Amino acid sequence: MLRAVSEWLLTLKPTPTIWVGLSGGKDSVALLHCLAQYRQQYHIQAVHVHHGLSPNADQWQALCESMCHQLQIPLSVHRTTILSDRKNSLEMAARTARYSLFAEKMAQGDILVTAHHQQDQAETLLLNLARGTGLMGLAAMPTIKPFAKGAHARPMLGVSSQAIDAYITEHTLAYCEDESNSNTDFRRNFIRHEVLPVLGRAYPSIVQQIYQTAELCGDAQALLDQYLHQDYLSLLEGQALNLGKWRQLPKLKQIPLLRYTLRQMGLTPPSMKRIQDIAAQLLVERLDTQIDIPMGSMSLKTYQGRLYGVCSDHPNWRLVKVQGRGFKASEQNIELKVRQGGEQIPMHGGWHKSVKKWLQECAVPPWERQLLPLVYVHGKLIGVGNHIAHSEYKVVDSVEWGWEVCWA
Repeated sequence: MLRAVSEWLLTLKPTPTIWVGLSGGKDSVALLHCLAQYRQQYHIQAVHVHHGLSPNADQWQALCESMCHQLQIPLSVHRTTILSDRKNSLEMAARTARYSLFAEKMAQGDILVTAHHQQDQAETLLLNLARGTGLMGLAAMPTIKPFAKGAHARPMLGVSSQAIDAYITEHTLAYCEDESNSNTDFRRNFIRHEVLPVLGRAYPSIVQQIYQTAELCGDAQALLDQYLHQDYLSLLEGQALNLGKWRQLPKLKQIPLLRYTLRQMGLTPPSMKRIQDIAAQLLVERLDTQIDIPMGSMSLKTYQGRLYGVCSDHPNWRLVKVQGRGFKASEQNIELKVRQGGEQIPMHGGWHKSVKKWLQECAVPPWERQLLPLVYVHGKLIGVGNHIAHSEYKVVDSVEWGWEVCWA
């Protein structure tokens, strides 16, 4: 187990902080103990989330505090309240709250590490299979993926639960048992206690075999993504997908590319039934029809034959330096302002045009017009978002650096 963690650490580029999700359970205790042996080389911190769902939650927190004190690892403790009326949705609500808190802690380039292992991977694959899934679901959890301002890594994903037990015993580590882990009303627990043991009697290495299947499916999904990415780029116009071109694709490609597009928009792909319904709607409606499809915290919207992923919340703007595009100015001279309505943008020749009309002419979707900031340089309005009205501010040389407005 230590070898798996140390080999993973060797793959890291210099990173500001490694954040360890520490529940106090066996797996996360073993992971933190492993990582603590490298605290001189890496900046390691632990995070414990007190959900208040268990009568033993205070004891779990106390164990985490004691362990971190002994290992000389800084610990952040966060208390949160989880509200849900169904057991399985309660589990999901707790997970969502936990990862939101993790994300808040992370700075640019930080890495969150969690203690998922082989059996967790097998359970995830079977859960996805029971719901109905494709390659991505069969790939289950990736070893590393983008998360918040950095990444989320699972360095123990290839480690068996038996190896973790042996590590805990070897180092006489104290840990907590979550009493809810034995409750088979939770689907994951049902698979862990009722399904895998039955399969294991007939196939003793079933967990390892399922893990290997997930690895192979992950490789196949990565290859498919490379293949789809070329089509995605050919259909991409700004931040939108050209639906006219998408409709011309072979039917076999349409749904996989739509699913890939949703992932690029930051959406978790829905069930096959839902995505088939979305695809059917996009195929039958006229291209000039404006469609609005709610997707959790985002919406899919169409405008002038293009598909957009639109965040429900007002975005946070920031300036990003880019090469070969954007607008030219010194950062200290740039100011971003919220639209109030009635603004006039100066055009070539000394005349002015209303921002509203100019954005319409630029084919900016209606919902986006209210979200884009006004861009001022030296107090002069030069554009809205990344739509720049003045050619003298536009970057035209591929080696020249400029600014773009990004939002999330």
